[in-house]
Amino acid sequence: MQRYIITHKEFDESKFENDYTILTNKKDLKFKHNVQYFEGLDDRLWSEIAAYKGLVDELSKKETYENSTPVEWIQFNHYRRKLDRDMCNRLTVAQPVVLPCNLIQHYAQCHNVEDLQLMMEVVKDKCPSMLPALERALNGNILVPYTIGTFHYNQLKDYVNFLYTILDETLKRMNISTYEQMLEKVKTKAYKKKLDNRPEYQARLVSFLGERLATAYIFRLSEVGQPVFPTKVELMEEGQSI
Repeated sequence: MQRYIITHKEFDESKFENDYTILTNKKDLKFKHNVQYFEGLDDRLWSEIAAYKGLVDELSKKETYENSTPVEWIQFNHYRRKLDRDMCNRLTVAQPVVLPCNLIQHYAQCHNVEDLQLMMEVVKDKCPSMLPALERALNGNILVPYTIGTFHYNQLKDYVNFLYTILDETLKRMNISTYEQMLEKVKTKAYKKKLDNRPEYQARLVSFLGERLATAYIFRLSEVGQPVFPTKVELMEEGQSI
């Protein structure tokens, strides 16, 4: 199994064992671990999903043009969040959290719920087979936090394609193509009266929507009989909370 640490900055690498590879698009940073660079999406706008898409695109190219067989299992960690090492070679996700309200109400408290509603319309148009799972997830109170996990390569391709397809179209309908445009968007009135209205926080909109999509995707896998194993997440920096 190949383990990755996604990062956009230098961090305390001593908290991770030596068999992790750092996955980043920042070639000016210095690391002690092995490093693999990805290209493509701006991680300021796309967060961890930029790394997923960049890695899958690279592996797909090698598979097609070099007849290279990718490693079967891939685990994504984050420089601030580390999955249980013992949970390997099986589909694993972060331990779900139970919220005091449903996911739509929770999103409305923290972000602009119109963005979530727009994403639902995109799912209806682009991937209607996933709409029932998304509606069940959003009307429930269980959230799979983050989008990290352990995936079989073939499952990973499907997971990343789903996230990217829906989120890319959602951004297009928002007329957003750059991080700078996103920053301007979240300075508007709709984002002001939220629990955390800092523009740099609300600009992680793709990540917030991605968590809801990932929750629906995991729910759908469970419904069709695919074993999914929740695992604890170790928070790597002081002051963090799930």
